[in-house]
Amino acid sequence: MGLWSAYSLALCGHEVSVLEAGAFLVGCSMKNSGLLVPSHLTPLAAPGIVAKGLKWLADAKSPFYLRPSLDPRMVRWAALFRQCATKTKAAEGAEVLSRLSTESLSLYRALASDLDLGLRESGLLMLARTRAGLEEEVHAAELANKFGVEARVLRGNELGAHEPLAECFGGVLYPGDAQLDPTRMMSAMLDRLRDMGASLQENLGRVSLRLVGEEVAAKIGGASWDAEFVVLACGARSGVEMQELGHRLPMVGGKGYSFDVPASGLTVARPTILVEDRVAMSPLGDHVRLGGTMEIGTDPEKVAVRRVRGIADAVPRYLAAAAPEPTAVWSGLRPCSPDGLPYVGRTAIAKNLIVATGHAMLGITLSPVTGRLVADSLEGRNEPELSPDRFL
Repeated sequence: MGLWSAYSLALCGHEVSVLEAGAFLVGCSMKNSGLLVPSHLTPLAAPGIVAKGLKWLADAKSPFYLRPSLDPRMVRWAALFRQCATKTKAAEGAEVLSRLSTESLSLYRALASDLDLGLRESGLLMLARTRAGLEEEVHAAELANKFGVEARVLRGNELGAHEPLAECFGGVLYPGDAQLDPTRMMSAMLDRLRDMGASLQENLGRVSLRLVGEEVAAKIGGASWDAEFVVLACGARSGVEMQELGHRLPMVGGKGYSFDVPASGLTVARPTILVEDRVAMSPLGDHVRLGGTMEIGTDPEKVAVRRVRGIADAVPRYLAAAAPEPTAVWSGLRPCSPDGLPYVGRTAIAKNLIVATGHAMLGITLSPVTGRLVADSLEGRNEPELSPDRFL
């Protein structure tokens, strides 16, 4: 979000500096699956997700876990999440996500003609191993078609033609979805920003924000960094930073895991999601990246071995393949808002602060359009549905 915001602002003629506490080429931006999914229109707070989540709690290998907590911030987030998990809210969210993700993919295509982002437009396959799983995906496909996103329901020989290894009840193909290589995209964006004259500073330690009158300023160590505008784009930490500024931005970190296996041991024709187990498989050159789970409220530094094992064990339930061995497991926190929509725009607490966070599992998909929205916000054009103040 930070790099795409900087890019959009630099295109508008602004002088930009990107301040990074750690290194640029690490973290969620590097270890995600690289999926660009206009097909994913249902927000995280989907109807029925609360009941499904309670069922998953009893399974140590399930793709979802919410650790009970009396932390007031967690309690408030959970209450808001439950309020947002309605058909009406989901429909409103789908309309917003459809518009944003479609524009974002167009922006990726435009830049990929000039930069090597590793963009590959081979579609996305959703594989369902049960009748109930396929029915759920058929409903999702109907919603996608309603918003102009092409979706094809596949069964039998038709499914085999698209994924020869599939041993499933059926699937849904989204031909318009795509993927990129996160490493190549991040490297290309950094190079482009340098060429545009942006100041890129990493390994600064914690970069904190403080209020100075009606404005915010960045503080690095003991030194202040004054700027006409400040864009807060620090993922799951954004809620903590806003709390220190006096803003109760509802935000939790949803922990996910990923690991890479050699493509020689797991061949998939295109990016694929194993529906019932919520596992993503993304072919990236000589390796396939597997990712999944959503843990909320757990120790950010602790790897839940059984859940990682659950990702690997899911593969042979869908494909004629052995369970891959998870090695070099990475974990990171997705920034999750209660309604599943990102926070992008200005906030009332400071006239020069713009927020860009809360994208949950759609961070890579929505980053270009988020950059455009940040530039619009600087000019005073906010989208109320994405306002950081919408839960105040």
